[in-house]
Amino acid sequence: MKRAVMAKYAGYILDGIGSYTPLFAVAGSAYFVALGAVHLLSPRLERVSVST
Repeated sequence: MKRAVMAKYAGYILDGIGSYTPLFAVAGSAYFVALGAVHLLSPRLERVSVST
Protein backbone atom coordinates (compact mmCIF):
# COMPACT_ATOMS: atom_id res chain seq x y z
CA MET A 1 0.00 0.00 0.00
CA LYS A 2 2.79 2.43 0.92
CA ARG A 3 4.62 1.71 -2.31
CA ALA A 4 1.54 2.58 -4.34
CA VAL A 5 1.13 5.87 -2.48
CA MET A 6 4.78 6.80 -3.01
CA ALA A 7 4.57 5.83 -6.69
CA LYS A 8 1.49 8.05 -7.16
CA TYR A 9 3.22 10.92 -5.33
CA ALA A 10 6.31 10.50 -7.49
CA GLY A 11 4.20 10.51 -10.62
CA TYR A 12 2.38 13.71 -9.64
CA ILE A 13 5.63 15.45 -8.74
CA LEU A 14 7.40 14.41 -11.94
CA ASP A 15 4.42 15.41 -14.09
CA GLY A 16 4.00 18.75 -12.34
CA ILE A 17 7.57 19.84 -11.67
CA GLY A 18 9.68 17.52 -13.79
CA SER A 19 12.36 17.14 -11.13
CA TYR A 20 13.30 14.55 -8.54
CA THR A 21 14.31 17.22 -6.00
CA PRO A 22 11.10 17.08 -3.88
CA LEU A 23 11.32 13.29 -3.76
CA PHE A 24 14.90 13.41 -2.51
CA ALA A 25 13.89 16.04 0.06
CA VAL A 26 11.13 13.78 1.41
CA ALA A 27 13.46 10.78 1.52
CA GLY A 28 16.26 12.79 3.13
CA SER A 29 14.03 14.25 5.81
CA ALA A 30 12.73 10.82 6.83
CA TYR A 31 15.93 10.22 8.84
CA PHE A 32 15.51 13.43 10.81
CA VAL A 33 11.83 12.72 11.48
CA ALA A 34 12.74 9.27 12.82
CA LEU A 35 15.55 10.73 14.93
CA GLY A 36 13.18 13.30 16.40
CA ALA A 37 10.63 10.59 17.17
CA VAL A 38 13.25 8.55 19.03
CA HIS A 39 14.28 11.57 21.08
CA LEU A 40 10.70 12.43 21.93
CA LEU A 41 9.79 8.87 22.92
CA SER A 42 12.91 8.19 25.00
CA PRO A 43 14.46 11.47 26.13
CA ARG A 44 16.40 10.13 29.15
CA LEU A 45 18.74 7.55 27.70
CA GLU A 46 21.86 7.02 29.77
CA ARG A 47 25.08 5.12 29.26
CA VAL A 48 25.28 1.64 30.69
CA SER A 49 28.38 0.72 32.64
CA VAL A 50 29.51 -2.85 32.22
CA SER A 51 31.81 -4.29 34.86
CA THR A 52 34.01 -7.19 33.86
